[in-house]
Amino acid sequence: MQLELDARLQVLLVKRPDDVHEPFPNEWALPGGFVNIEKDLDLESCALRKLKQKTGVQSPYLEQVGSWGGIQRDPRGWSATHVYFALIRAS
Repeated sequence: MQLELDARLQVLLVKRPDDVHEPFPNEWALPGGFVNIEKDLDLESCALRKLKQKTGVQSPYLEQVGSWGGIQRDPRGWSATHVYFALIRAS
């Protein structure tokens, strides 16, 4: 039985900037970015802000999956990554 496209789980990706100063230029990536300590009250507000900023999408549901960090995660230096998933309509 073939599922309809809207019934399958899909992942929203963004194209990284094509800039020599960016890691992995012009590659597909999960939307994300850095915490803005002047705007973000917590990690969830940062995740919601970056989702809207990078994709134009707002989500009614967000849940943290986990956190990872280390020296080799980003060629620019030590970084911590906090992963969330959001449920959004496919349309």
